[in-house]
Amino acid sequence: MRDNSVLIAGAGPTGLTSALLLARLGVPSIVLEKKAAPGGPPRAHELSARSVEILRSAGVSAEELAAEASPLSDGSRVLLSRSIREELACLDLLETEAQRAKYAKHLETLPGCYNLSQSALEEILLAHAGRERLITLRFGHEWLSMEQDAGGVRSRVRGPGGEYTASSRYLLACDGAGSPCRRAAGIAMDGPAKIQDFVNVHLEQGLRHAVRTPGKLYWILRPDCLGVFTAHHIDRRWVYSFPLYTPHETLDDYPVPVLRARIARALGISAGLVRIASVSEWRMTAQVAERYQAGAVLLAGDAAHRFPPTGGLGMNTGIGDAHNLCWKLAAVLHGGADIALLDTYEEERRPVARRNCSQSLHNYERLLDMPRAIGLEPAGIATLARLMSSRPARALPQTARQLLKRVLTFPADRLVRRALRNPGVRGKLQAALADQAEHFDRLGLDLGYVYAAGALVREGDPPEPGGVSEYTPSLVPGARLPFVRLVRSAAATSTHALLDGAHFLFIADMPALALDLAETRFGAAVRAVAVKPCDDPSGLWRALRGGCEDGGVLVRPDGHIALQCGGGFTAVERALHTYFQRYWKPAAAQCAAMHGESIR
Repeated sequence: MRDNSVLIAGAGPTGLTSALLLARLGVPSIVLEKKAAPGGPPRAHELSARSVEILRSAGVSAEELAAEASPLSDGSRVLLSRSIREELACLDLLETEAQRAKYAKHLETLPGCYNLSQSALEEILLAHAGRERLITLRFGHEWLSMEQDAGGVRSRVRGPGGEYTASSRYLLACDGAGSPCRRAAGIAMDGPAKIQDFVNVHLEQGLRHAVRTPGKLYWILRPDCLGVFTAHHIDRRWVYSFPLYTPHETLDDYPVPVLRARIARALGISAGLVRIASVSEWRMTAQVAERYQAGAVLLAGDAAHRFPPTGGLGMNTGIGDAHNLCWKLAAVLHGGADIALLDTYEEERRPVARRNCSQSLHNYERLLDMPRAIGLEPAGIATLARLMSSRPARALPQTARQLLKRVLTFPADRLVRRALRNPGVRGKLQAALADQAEHFDRLGLDLGYVYAAGALVREGDPPEPGGVSEYTPSLVPGARLPFVRLVRSAAATSTHALLDGAHFLFIADMPALALDLAETRFGAAVRAVAVKPCDDPSGLWRALRGGCEDGGVLVRPDGHIALQCGGGFTAVERALHTYFQRYWKPAAAQCAAMHGESIR
């Protein structure tokens, strides 16, 4: 074995979260990033409640996230408009008291989720990584290729000073949708490789003055500037996206003056006020890797799954990948766990990615219900692109081509303008927008996923997946530990405050059982605490336990339930020993330390 270190390809949210989690578990890592410096155009912007919990376990406070996120009142609204000030419908996710209270009973800190630009999140994560002595950041270092053997991975890397070899025990591929690491490992993707091409225009400016109602997403139905504005922060940065109908058109058909004029029409402002920072093209896919591991190479984030952005599930699924994988990597690298524990990473996370991928694609397909509500057929835009790519149309000067496009879209725009004047038609649009709520109200997906198999013990069949928007707390093995407020003399004031991210936690029904288990060795680090009836004034924990008083719940370092057991001390001890014998070496066998050279 070369060393206990991990080489991480990619300094996005998944890679940086992985490095931070590993560092807190005593595992050194080197993070390679092809870009010469941090930054770049904003991409994802939805940070889920579960991701906020995970980042808190990595040392990132909710206060830091909130300081860079959109104000809550901005981030709770999505709108459907002709132009951004000509509103057709509005969905406010915090409109009712029930909606506002929905997250409060399940989370340690509120509001829980944030409208936070990925670029801003990366800055926060980089600041933390830069302070960690076990993390080495290398920007301007491109991962090229690898060789594997029994000792791990030898990666060829190109840095500012030339090529070199980096040796590591494991290679964690967090290098994005195109993932050179995944290709080198010979892992294929399952699912459609092309759904639609898009253009992203990054605007580095505040646009509060241009909007009528503050929000985070504005779907624009005006046909000559059809697209969506995403307010990553209404006072700082925006992204305008619209379909690119390849092969009939290319990015060259949209030079900056054309884009500026198009955006100005959609915003209702002068073209001279539009400040374009960058323009890029991207392809929407819906794919999940056929495997998450090839030897010592492990995939995470976009390298393992590529979703439509509709639902904001991609980045959050990657952060969840890191959380699931890193405690297992640390357990193996520190010598306590068998290497077979890593097999449970794919077993647990791939089904989550498949479900999130399916939901994201479903969300995208349902977007078409909105224009259809007023008689607009989305296929007409593709037909228009085909007409505009014809030889006669391409022979026209650019200004004449744009005028022709506006003439051809006039009948469709008349339908949209009619909706502005007709309350009945607007009612149809409001209903169609309300049906898109699962894009954003996804508490069930965020908190309610349950691992069906893996590093857990369950009797009977796994539960059926819950809904997208509703979350029901449960102690079923594989589920996230529910948040329950506690009244204790110790500092821990909730079940989540009992977690430390490094140990297994056994929450016993009786203090005597917790005390006895504290003296028991299982080959893994286990902390035992008791939750007495007086600690649980709401009675929620006792209700979740079904009134049991002779056992407890084993919680993994990632906060997911490993098993429930009862029957008194002897039966509980036997159940825990049986669980740990699956993947953990006996305590006596852990005295052999792991030695080797560091990553160079």
